Amino acid sequence: MNHSVNRTAWGAKAQRTISISNEAWDLLTQEATEAGVGRSEVLEIVCRYVADQQLDLHAIRREVLSHDRSGG
Repeated sequence: MNHSVNRTAWGAKAQRTISISNEAWDLLTQEATEAGVGRSEVLEIVCRYVADQQLDLHAIRREVLSHDRSGG
C-alpha cells in the first residue's frame, strides 16, 4: 500500500483510512476546531496521551457506553 508521507512535529506521518461513527467524527471536528488544529493532530495527541498515562481503554469504553445509555 502506498501512503503519502508528511513530516510533522511527531515525525513522519502517512495518510490512513479509519472508520468511526458520525458522532465521533463530529466530536473530533469540534475538538480540532476549538484547539485550532486538524483532526489528525487531535488523534495524535489523544493516542499519545493514552499511552503516556497508561489509561485503561477497556474501562473508559465501559464508562462512556454506560454514560451514553443512561442519557447522562
